[in-house]
Amino acid sequence: MREYAKVWPPHINQVELHPWCQQRDIVQYCQDNDIVLAAYSPLSCGDHLNDSTLGAIAEKHKKSPAQVLIRFALQKNWIPLPKSGNSDRIKQNADVFDFALDEGDIDTLSGLDRGKSGALFPANVR
Repeated sequence: MREYAKVWPPHINQVELHPWCQQRDIVQYCQDNDIVLAAYSPLSCGDHLNDSTLGAIAEKHKKSPAQVLIRFALQKNWIPLPKSGNSDRIKQNADVFDFALDEGDIDTLSGLDRGKSGALFPANVR
């Protein structure tokens, strides 16, 4: 990362982050160096919103799968950047502060990581 940065240390690093692409090495590096992580595509472009594991966690908390993914990012100390042009979805995406995922939920979602093969944009993933 240092070789690409024009300013060091950077204050924030925006990378693809969601349960299927967690980029653990870069996350650890950023955490070790006090670099904030911004998660783009935290909803995996909707590709996994029908995942049964995600659905079970959403049902347990009476939330949508998208809300669970946003909450997951927040609890991992990532800043989620969900994209939507739908005002109802934008409101729903912001309604994630009245519940918390428990350790089992976090572990289950963390277990979905597929590394680079889980990336929407694999060219951007090491």
